[in-house]
Amino acid sequence: MTSRTRASTGLRDTQILRDTDEPLGAALVAMIGDVYSSPPEFDQPASCLGRFRVLVATEPAVRAEYLRISDAGEQLLADAIAERTGAGEKELRPKVLAAIVIGAERAAIRHWINNRDVPLAETVDAAVREALDGVDR
Repeated sequence: MTSRTRASTGLRDTQILRDTDEPLGAALVAMIGDVYSSPPEFDQPASCLGRFRVLVATEPAVRAEYLRISDAGEQLLADAIAERTGAGEKELRPKVLAAIVIGAERAAIRHWINNRDVPLAETVDAAVREALDGVDR
């Protein structure tokens, strides 16, 4: 199984595809919240993950790789949104919504690096909620 297949399979198990009665914006907020509230899947303390995020934000080579991987994740999210909404391959909205979520996440991480008065999970949640405000209207 490729990493893309594993990621895609994991995404299909998320809130965004499980509960189609929930508004899409709320499902996207819940999905990103699950990512940041869940403990790391590896045998390292949660602080290790926080230090990794700092490294991504401050080291150009690591950031470049992170952005490459993030772009792949954005495409998987766009695919999941399209599947949930029944959008066709050529429709733009799923791609825009995925970019909004990932962009809000990135902005939140950069903000959190310099303003750690609030936990990262709360910062990301607030950013994604702000970015998706009005999506379900």
